[in-house]
Amino acid sequence: MEGDYHSIKVKLSLNKGQKATLNRLFGCCRFVLEDLNTNGMMKNHKLAKAIQDVSWFEIERQINYKSKKYGITVFMAGRFFASSKQCSHCKNIKHDLTLKDRVYVCTECGLVIDRDVNAAINLENLYKEQIGTGCPKSRLAG
Repeated sequence: MEGDYHSIKVKLSLNKGQKATLNRLFGCCRFVLEDLNTNGMMKNHKLAKAIQDVSWFEIERQINYKSKKYGITVFMAGRFFASSKQCSHCKNIKHDLTLKDRVYVCTECGLVIDRDVNAAINLENLYKEQIGTGCPKSRLAG
Protein backbone atom coordinates (compact mmCIF):
# COMPACT_ATOMS: atom_id res chain seq x y z
CA MET A 1 0.00 0.00 0.00
CA GLU A 2 2.87 2.38 0.83
CA GLY A 3 4.33 1.93 -2.67
CA ASP A 4 0.99 2.71 -4.28
CA TYR A 5 0.66 5.95 -2.32
CA HIS A 6 4.18 7.02 -3.28
CA SER A 7 3.53 6.16 -6.94
CA ILE A 8 0.35 8.26 -6.99
CA LYS A 9 2.11 11.14 -5.22
CA VAL A 10 4.95 11.10 -7.77
CA LYS A 11 2.53 11.02 -10.72
CA LEU A 12 0.51 13.92 -9.30
CA SER A 13 3.69 15.86 -8.64
CA LEU A 14 4.95 15.31 -12.20
CA ASN A 15 1.58 16.32 -13.65
CA LYS A 16 1.58 19.46 -11.51
CA GLY A 17 5.13 20.26 -12.66
CA GLN A 18 4.20 19.76 -16.32
CA LYS A 19 1.24 22.11 -16.03
CA ALA A 20 3.29 24.68 -14.14
CA THR A 21 6.12 24.73 -16.68
CA LEU A 22 3.77 24.86 -19.65
CA ASN A 23 1.74 27.70 -18.11
CA ARG A 24 4.94 29.66 -17.44
CA LEU A 25 6.19 29.19 -20.98
CA PHE A 26 3.05 30.37 -22.77
CA GLY A 27 3.50 33.99 -23.77
CA CYS A 28 7.24 33.99 -22.98
CA CYS A 29 9.94 34.69 -25.48
CA ARG A 30 12.70 33.83 -23.03
CA PHE A 31 13.23 32.03 -19.76
CA VAL A 32 16.13 32.94 -17.46
CA LEU A 33 17.30 30.27 -15.02
CA GLU A 34 20.04 30.13 -12.43
CA ASP A 35 22.55 27.32 -12.36
CA LEU A 36 22.05 26.58 -8.68
CA ASN A 37 24.11 24.09 -6.70
CA THR A 38 21.09 21.93 -5.85
CA ASN A 39 23.29 19.06 -4.65
CA GLY A 40 24.84 21.41 -2.11
CA MET A 41 21.44 22.80 -1.21
CA MET A 42 20.16 19.27 -0.57
CA LYS A 43 22.74 18.97 2.22
CA ASN A 44 20.95 21.79 4.06
CA HIS A 45 18.19 19.87 5.84
CA LYS A 46 16.00 22.99 5.98
CA LEU A 47 16.04 23.27 2.16
CA ALA A 48 16.17 19.61 1.12
CA LYS A 49 12.48 18.81 1.66
CA ALA A 50 11.32 21.91 -0.24
CA ILE A 51 13.63 21.14 -3.18
CA GLN A 52 12.38 17.54 -3.32
CA ASP A 53 8.73 18.62 -3.04
CA VAL A 54 8.90 20.93 -6.05
CA SER A 55 10.85 18.38 -8.14
CA TRP A 56 13.45 21.00 -9.02
CA PHE A 57 15.39 18.81 -11.45
CA GLU A 58 12.24 17.72 -13.28
CA ILE A 59 10.95 21.28 -13.68
CA GLU A 60 14.27 22.41 -15.15
CA ARG A 61 14.28 19.44 -17.51
CA GLN A 62 10.76 20.23 -18.68
CA ILE A 63 11.53 23.92 -19.18
CA ASN A 64 14.48 23.01 -21.41
CA TYR A 65 12.49 20.39 -23.34
CA LYS A 66 9.40 22.54 -23.87
CA SER A 67 11.33 25.69 -24.71
CA LYS A 68 13.08 23.83 -27.55
CA LYS A 69 9.73 22.51 -28.75
CA TYR A 70 8.13 25.97 -28.80
CA GLY A 71 11.15 28.04 -29.88
CA ILE A 72 11.65 29.84 -26.57
CA THR A 73 15.12 31.00 -25.53
CA VAL A 74 16.48 29.59 -22.26
CA PHE A 75 19.33 31.55 -20.71
CA MET A 76 21.31 30.05 -17.84
CA ALA A 77 22.96 32.47 -15.44
CA GLY A 78 26.27 31.22 -14.08
CA ARG A 79 26.41 29.45 -10.75
CA PHE A 80 28.37 32.25 -9.08
CA PHE A 81 26.32 35.20 -10.37
CA ALA A 82 25.16 37.06 -7.24
CA SER A 83 21.53 37.54 -8.27
CA SER A 84 20.26 37.84 -4.71
CA LYS A 85 23.22 39.67 -3.20
CA GLN A 86 23.57 42.36 -5.89
CA CYS A 87 21.49 45.53 -5.71
CA SER A 88 19.39 45.76 -8.87
CA HIS A 89 19.65 49.56 -8.74
CA CYS A 90 23.32 50.39 -8.02
CA LYS A 91 25.01 46.95 -8.41
CA ASN A 92 26.45 47.01 -4.87
CA ILE A 93 27.08 43.51 -3.49
CA LYS A 94 25.71 42.74 -0.03
CA HIS A 95 28.04 39.99 1.18
CA ASP A 96 26.25 39.42 4.50
CA LEU A 97 22.83 38.56 2.99
CA THR A 98 21.47 35.30 4.42
CA LEU A 99 18.59 33.01 3.46
CA LYS A 100 16.57 34.46 6.34
CA ASP A 101 16.73 37.94 4.77
CA ARG A 102 13.58 38.12 2.67
CA VAL A 103 13.85 41.87 2.03
CA TYR A 104 16.92 43.32 0.32
CA VAL A 105 18.05 46.64 1.80
CA CYS A 106 20.95 48.28 -0.02
CA THR A 107 23.39 50.06 2.26
CA GLU A 108 24.71 52.15 -0.68
CA CYS A 109 21.64 53.57 -2.44
CA GLY A 110 18.89 52.75 0.08
CA LEU A 111 16.82 50.51 -2.20
CA VAL A 112 14.33 48.37 -0.27
CA ILE A 113 12.90 45.50 -2.31
CA ASP A 114 11.74 41.89 -1.95
CA ARG A 115 14.78 39.63 -2.22
CA ASP A 116 13.26 37.45 -4.97
CA VAL A 117 12.09 40.44 -7.03
CA ASN A 118 15.59 41.93 -6.73
CA ALA A 119 17.10 38.64 -7.95
CA ALA A 120 14.64 38.45 -10.87
CA ILE A 121 15.53 41.99 -11.96
CA ASN A 122 19.23 41.14 -11.77
CA LEU A 123 18.72 38.01 -13.86
CA GLU A 124 16.76 39.95 -16.48
CA ASN A 125 19.46 42.64 -16.56
CA LEU A 126 22.17 39.99 -16.95
CA TYR A 127 20.30 38.53 -19.92
CA LYS A 128 19.98 41.97 -21.52
CA GLU A 129 23.69 42.71 -20.96
CA GLN A 130 24.87 39.42 -22.46
CA ILE A 131 22.26 38.68 -25.12
CA GLY A 132 20.30 41.87 -25.83
CA THR A 133 16.80 43.16 -25.29
CA GLY A 134 15.06 41.73 -28.32
CA CYS A 135 12.88 38.65 -28.13
CA PRO A 136 13.49 35.97 -30.71
CA LYS A 137 10.40 35.10 -32.71
CA SER A 138 8.53 32.09 -31.37
CA ARG A 139 5.32 30.31 -32.20
CA LEU A 140 3.82 31.26 -28.83
CA ALA A 141 4.93 34.82 -28.37
CA GLY A 142 5.11 36.08 -31.88
